[in-house]
Amino acid sequence: MRFSAVSPVNHDFYGVTFRHGWTCDRYHDSGYLFMLWDFTNEDSPQIQLTTWQPDMIDGKPIPEEEVFSLKDFDI
Repeated sequence: MRFSAVSPVNHDFYGVTFRHGWTCDRYHDSGYLFMLWDFTNEDSPQIQLTTWQPDMIDGKPIPEEEVFSLKDFDI
C-alpha cells in the first residue's frame, strides 16, 4: 500500500504513507510509515512529522482505514 495527498487546507504540505520492512541478522520489522512534508520553502523542503505503525496487532493485519494518512492530522 502506498498513497499520498496534498493538504486541502495548506497546499504546501504533502503527506505520504507507505509500507516499510526492515530485516537484519537478528531483527525483522514491518509496518507503515507516514511522513508529512512541508514545501513552504521549495528550495529546502522539511519533514515535519514521521509516524510508524506495525502492520499487524495481535496477529491480525491493521485495517487499511486505520493506517495513518494526511486525513488524520489537522494541517
